[in-house]
Amino acid sequence: MINIIFKLLSLLLFSRADFDENFNPSSELLGYRNGIVGNETFVYYYVHHSGNILISLTSSEGDADLYISETRVFPTFYPESYDLHSATCGTEVIEIPLSFKSPIAVGVYGHSAHELSVFVLEIFRNPKSDIKTFAIIVDELPQSVKEQNSIPTEDKAKNPKSKTNKRKTESVASNVNGFFSLFEIIGLIFL
Repeated sequence: MINIIFKLLSLLLFSRADFDENFNPSSELLGYRNGIVGNETFVYYYVHHSGNILISLTSSEGDADLYISETRVFPTFYPESYDLHSATCGTEVIEIPLSFKSPIAVGVYGHSAHELSVFVLEIFRNPKSDIKTFAIIVDELPQSVKEQNSIPTEDKAKNPKSKTNKRKTESVASNVNGFFSLFEIIGLIFL
C-alpha cells in the first residue's frame, strides 16, 4: 500500500512538466522541426526570432541534448562554445532571454548510449512574455556567416557582464537539471 502511494506521489510530483513553470504544452507553438541525430554527433538549426521564446526538445527514441549559442555558429558540449544547454534524460526546455540576438544557433547532440535519437525541436512563445513573437527555423546559415564561425551580434564587446551572466545561468541551470535528474532517477527506481 505504501509502495503504491509512493508511486502515485512520484508520478504527480516528479514529472518534469510540473517543475518547469515556464513550459506549458498549451503555449503558442511558433515552429517545429522533426529530426534524427546519430550517436556522438550534432545536428544544427538556426532560429530567427523576435521576442522571448522557449525551445523544447523531445526525444521519441534515444536521448538528444540541447546546446544553444547566441554568438557561435556551431555550439558543442564544450562550455566555451554554448551559452545555454540542457542535457537530461527527458524533455529539454530552455528559456531564451529577450536579450539574445537573432539568429540563435541550436545544436542537437545524440547521446552515445543510443545509435540514433529521433526528436522534435519546438519553439514556443514564452507565456510570461507580453511581447508578440515569431520564429523561423532554418537548417543552414548563409555561407558568409559560416565562414566567420560566429554569429554577428551587437554590443558583445561592450557588455562585460555577459560572461558573469553566462556563469550564473549555467550554474542555476545545472543545479536545476541535476535536481530534476535526481528525481527522475528516484522515480525510475520506485516504479
